[in-house]
Amino acid sequence: MLRVGDGSSTDFDRSVWFRFPGVTIPKGAVISSATLTLVSGGFTAPPPPMAVKVEAADNAAQITSRTDVLARTRAAGTTAWAPATWPASGSTVTSPNFATTLQQVTDRAGWVSGNAVQLFLEDTSAGFVAPQQVSIQPQEGATAGQGATLNVTYTVPVGYAADAGPDQGPVPSLATVQLTSAASTGSPTKFAWSIVSGGGILSSTTVANPTLKAPATIDGTTVVLSLQVGTTVADSTPDTVQVTVRPHTLWRVDATGPQPVTLNAV
Repeated sequence: MLRVGDGSSTDFDRSVWFRFPGVTIPKGAVISSATLTLVSGGFTAPPPPMAVKVEAADNAAQITSRTDVLARTRAAGTTAWAPATWPASGSTVTSPNFATTLQQVTDRAGWVSGNAVQLFLEDTSAGFVAPQQVSIQPQEGATAGQGATLNVTYTVPVGYAADAGPDQGPVPSLATVQLTSAASTGSPTKFAWSIVSGGGILSSTTVANPTLKAPATIDGTTVVLSLQVGTTVADSTPDTVQVTVRPHTLWRVDATGPQPVTLNAV
């Protein structure tokens, strides 16, 4: 059996670990619940105070020795587990939620769905306190993780797609043009508008539907604008919209009256 806790003054602070290969949590998933379910091997004393810890690794490797156990880096934070009782042999028992700690692993730059996660169940008492020990199946030497289940509940955020609206124009020089992000998907709350080329003035770069004051132009121009959307930051793939501005028309007066003069006419 795997044992956690203090068996005697010469056998104390026992801890165990469980490696789970092939954990299919997508990159970017938000974990709401993570628990460890074990099969009890019975008990000979009250349960010790314990903690669930997670190895801080992109893809946790098999542990090869006790020295290796101690050398592995744990993710920040621990989840205390202090059960008042331990079930009879063959019954299952489930840890408290350690979602916050597991989230640190799946948020790592090198995490890929299908990587391995390693958990540690550690006795947190200092040295030998009193006989306080629990047993966990499977037998010593069995495949790590056998008889233990990692339970994870997560959601994958909806992707955001920016839509800067249809192209507009031609509009007069110095016209006020209404822009819209209404067709963007994912219910974004952050917006980032910018003028890529062509000039003009935006009423705001951070609201959903700003206006553009078209540039003063004699020859006409095309203003290209970019939009990104998101929640905490506007980091979606940019979408662009074009606003065509007509050439500015001057007037001359002759004997027949006012006549338009387009300076870029050929």
